[in-house]
Amino acid sequence: MLLGLAPALAASVALLPLDGRGVDASVADDATEALRDALADEGSVAVPTSTALSDLLLDGHDTELRKARERYAAGRKAWEAADTELAIPALTEGLRLHGIARSEWTRRGEVADVHWILAQCLLREGRVLEGRAELEQVAALWPGYTRTRGTAGPVPTKMLAEVELGLAREAWSPPEGDVLDDLFRVAGPDLLVVGVVDETGLVRLRSFGADGTEREVSDRVGVPIDSMEEAWGIMAGQLADLAGPGSIATRAEEEEEPGSEDEATPTVATASAREAPPTFSRPVRIKESGSMRYDDHPVTSRWWFWTALVGVVGGSTAAAIVLAQPPEVVEVRDEDAWSVSIVSPDD
Repeated sequence: MLLGLAPALAASVALLPLDGRGVDASVADDATEALRDALADEGSVAVPTSTALSDLLLDGHDTELRKARERYAAGRKAWEAADTELAIPALTEGLRLHGIARSEWTRRGEVADVHWILAQCLLREGRVLEGRAELEQVAALWPGYTRTRGTAGPVPTKMLAEVELGLAREAWSPPEGDVLDDLFRVAGPDLLVVGVVDETGLVRLRSFGADGTEREVSDRVGVPIDSMEEAWGIMAGQLADLAGPGSIATRAEEEEEPGSEDEATPTVATASAREAPPTFSRPVRIKESGSMRYDDHPVTSRWWFWTALVGVVGGSTAAAIVLAQPPEVVEVRDEDAWSVSIVSPDD
């Protein structure tokens, strides 16, 4: 609650799941999480969690997702009963609904399942080219599918292995422009990042700025993925620099009209930020998002402390609360966004 305003002071970076080329989907997932953690630890940017990003993309399309899952269940049941005439349209409709719900970005496994069953239905009917096209979607969404997620007869399994091998040899390309525009509209980040990791451990990232700029960042990591490798921090720092400091806060300030009624009657937070807070001379040690920095200035000299605290309890009461705290630890935490621990340097 105290630091509820803090995330708005940082630029935001939306990292979509990385593609895999020549590696199983689990490696791509581990790489995505390692980079997301490194961005969060970097400390200067706000990074939506995978759950938060999923909720943003799904917003307003819960019904389509539910119906997509129902269509998949019906199509799979029909396929198991060898009724491809019923299964194919059900599965095709399921894919259409998943597209509306943007599931290809955050529910890749589910969408790959639909493509996989549909491919088998088409191959069973002798529609080889169409079946292979569905397997190409499986390979792109969930590399190593038959090893980690689904099983089937020898024909589709062998064909999928061939498709995956061919895809690994192709040059990776980011999604189409319309897709990116849609993601910017929904998630509203300062920087949107997509990328790929291959069997050599090469991670290639493409960033798209809100102003239309594009940049590339790459580095090599070990496979299996080790989130403690220095390369993750280097890439995170480069992306944070591209996002720019305080982009969200800067835009918000520019949108405010000078001389408005709000200026004549300032809010509690605005008024308290202008008041000189009482001193609290004890030096403190501040831990921000997993990285440690030391600060010899009193914590109450920080504008954010009094802006947020006075906005909740009022000036004099705020000072009394701070001075009444045990000297060892004062901790404020918002698990979904930011955390700060203030610890005596004697500890």
